[in-house]
Amino acid sequence: MNKDIFSKLPYRAEIDGLRAIAIVSVILYHAKMVFFGGISFEGGFIGVDIFFVISGYLITRIILFELQSKSSFSFLNFYERRARRILPMLFFVIFVSIPFAWIILLPSDLIEFAESILSSLFFSSNFYFYFSTTQYGVESSLLKPFLHTWSLGIEEQFYLIFPIIVFTIFKFFRKFFLTIIFLLVILSLQFSESMEIRNSALNFYMPFSRFWELLTGAMLAYREINFQLPKSKEKSIFVELLPIFGLYLIFYSIFFFDGRTPHPSFVTIIPIIGVSLIIGFSSKEELVGKILGSRVFVFTGLISYSAYLWHFPIFAFYRYLTLHPSSIGFVICILLTLVLSATSYKFIEQPFRKKPVLLKTPVLKILLFSFMVIFTISFLMANEFIKNKPKNNIVKLLDNDGHRREMLKFELGFDYSIKDNGKKNILIIGNSQAEDLLATLSYSHFNERFNLNLISSAKKYQNSEFHLNCLNKILKGDTTWCDGKDLGDHPQKQYNTADLIFIAPKWFRKELRALPDIIDKLISDGKTIIIVSNTPESSVFGEKRFNRFDAFIYENKILPDAKELSFLESKFFEDYQNYQSEVNKELQEIVNNKGGNKNKVFFADRSDYMCNKKEKKCYLYFQNTKSKVLWDYGHITISGAKNLANNIDDIGWLKEIF
Repeated sequence: MNKDIFSKLPYRAEIDGLRAIAIVSVILYHAKMVFFGGISFEGGFIGVDIFFVISGYLITRIILFELQSKSSFSFLNFYERRARRILPMLFFVIFVSIPFAWIILLPSDLIEFAESILSSLFFSSNFYFYFSTTQYGVESSLLKPFLHTWSLGIEEQFYLIFPIIVFTIFKFFRKFFLTIIFLLVILSLQFSESMEIRNSALNFYMPFSRFWELLTGAMLAYREINFQLPKSKEKSIFVELLPIFGLYLIFYSIFFFDGRTPHPSFVTIIPIIGVSLIIGFSSKEELVGKILGSRVFVFTGLISYSAYLWHFPIFAFYRYLTLHPSSIGFVICILLTLVLSATSYKFIEQPFRKKPVLLKTPVLKILLFSFMVIFTISFLMANEFIKNKPKNNIVKLLDNDGHRREMLKFELGFDYSIKDNGKKNILIIGNSQAEDLLATLSYSHFNERFNLNLISSAKKYQNSEFHLNCLNKILKGDTTWCDGKDLGDHPQKQYNTADLIFIAPKWFRKELRALPDIIDKLISDGKTIIIVSNTPESSVFGEKRFNRFDAFIYENKILPDAKELSFLESKFFEDYQNYQSEVNKELQEIVNNKGGNKNKVFFADRSDYMCNKKEKKCYLYFQNTKSKVLWDYGHITISGAKNLANNIDDIGWLKEIF
């Protein structure tokens, strides 16, 4: 695309001002900062949606202008321009981030970091983070340095197909250009609304759920190029007020949207209309245009791409290094982001965008070489290097994702078949805490005396949970589905052959409400019923949500001595007493109301083997086997399950029942 084409496109400073609002809202949203005791930016995530509309507008403006002025379009020049705009800064931020990741991140997190880099190289981060079950905006997601590249993936996927769509419509259906684009907007918007109900995570990361926002920008560009806007003197008061109303809609969304707002959905129309009103009706002559076109707004908008790339890794590494991120810390991070953004805009973004200068250097070779180096390093980190990274005992203990995968391996490898060997059958019912109980009992003498089973499909191929409300439906024959999966008739067969039923979910209010009716059904079927308490759970610390033991070794970089461990475990006991004693009392009351021992309904407390009630402590770490009990706030490690199984055997847990 030649320089003359772009010189004829008028520069709109207010668009850069809009970018400034978008990047500031995104940065403050990710910083999770609260101002003046209550003002936050919970809806700051809509800054990305502002970027989408702007991108759709600017790209369509360029494509249509070239088509109408030259009656042709150079796809090669278009993609080359996109590469010069996006790749140099992306590659540079990746290069700078890799050594920090190597030093700071724990092994499992480093592998995920490397995988996210690989996905960003191929502009598929949105799919990667969806399939790695990353829920955007929650605390754990804020520790992933390149989570923010999901939006680049969506933009590039749009850039890949949209020029082809525009070219085809322009050549063969030019008369219906706006109609076709509007139809695509409606289809995409309806898709996002429907998907938000069915699968909100997929909806968030799915490109077609976002295309309506980019296509809205495309319609604005078509309108600007093909319909003459009124001169400033001819504008009515109403038209003059539209950009002000648009600005209001944007700020309303930033301050009043939050994590509960369905997004993207019909609700997202609010900020999108706001952006459209500003792009469509603002100018350098009216109030909003003058504000957004001011030097501060324009400069911030110009460095917005660099700022977007820099801020998230900086925030993530800062959060990773401290359990107690502070407002002062984030202010420093923001200042660092601005300095790096301004510098990289001048020395990386601008030089690479100036094609006449770049023609003197082998830019394509530089980009290809950078791509290959990053790909090789990331691939090796994800597959080989990580195995050779020195791991001390502290690092191994803090490798919570490794502990989680080890437990998952146990769950997927367990034999859920129904056995006929003369032993009584124990069937455990519940979610992840039921899975933990299964693992613990499997390493105890229970495994020798009983056939242990967990209500499940005949074979588990992925992690899934069985919720208590599923039992009601399955026993009534209403469905064979649970947690979005068809379990077939296996759960019913497991239930029919079970002699003892352990009901062991994490107890929430809806489970407690459902329990009495479930007990009545089990009593009528002649089952022996054991209602199991919650697992003792630790208070959590930092955005990694460490339990008390992990928080101690993360901050101090050493294992606690006997006295320090005793203190941590006594505080853990207090956590259990404070947060779960009332639930246990309620469970005990339900058992008593259902006849207790007379009807073979019993209450079993996990704290009997997870805690030493005489010393008022709950176990976090077994020094003799160098094993920690929990890999998060309340889920058990495999090594923890083995040690707790010894406690079960030593105290004869539930011997009064059996």
